[in-house]
Amino acid sequence: MRFGFGKGPFAEFAAAPENKLARKPANLTFEQASVVPVSASTALQALRAAGPITPGQKVLVLGASGGVGSYAVQLAKAAGAVVTGVSSTAKMDVVRSLGADHVIDYTRQDFADGREHYDLILDIAGNPTLTRLRNALTPTGTAVLTGGEEGGSWTGTWTGNSGP
Repeated sequence: MRFGFGKGPFAEFAAAPENKLARKPANLTFEQASVVPVSASTALQALRAAGPITPGQKVLVLGASGGVGSYAVQLAKAAGAVVTGVSSTAKMDVVRSLGADHVIDYTRQDFADGREHYDLILDIAGNPTLTRLRNALTPTGTAVLTGGEEGGSWTGTWTGNSGP
């Protein structure tokens, strides 16, 4: 069985060029496999928006336990970044199992409290203000925002103090 993404994804059947498809991993259900193209490609695109990740770069992932966030943690870690994931108390172990070097429980700690600064912040959750994101960035750091809560959606980047 093959899966992928293209035009007509809500149809019962859709035609696609074979080079746009991949084998569905046998250990995934169809439901699990259906999120891979969108979640993984969104994470990859968001991480690449700031340029290539370099080994040792400090990356913060807000929403690290969700679909896009879980891929972002793994991709950033695979690129050699020092990854901090932000999640709820209940999902901290999941984020650690994905490879995060550090995990912040957003119910107990504020990522923007000034203790740490990050070269790249990937905000999938869409909740913090731009001021809070800026407070957690290094002077040359970049924030990448994708998605958002309550029906809003926006994707964009800004660097250091030049943002909106």
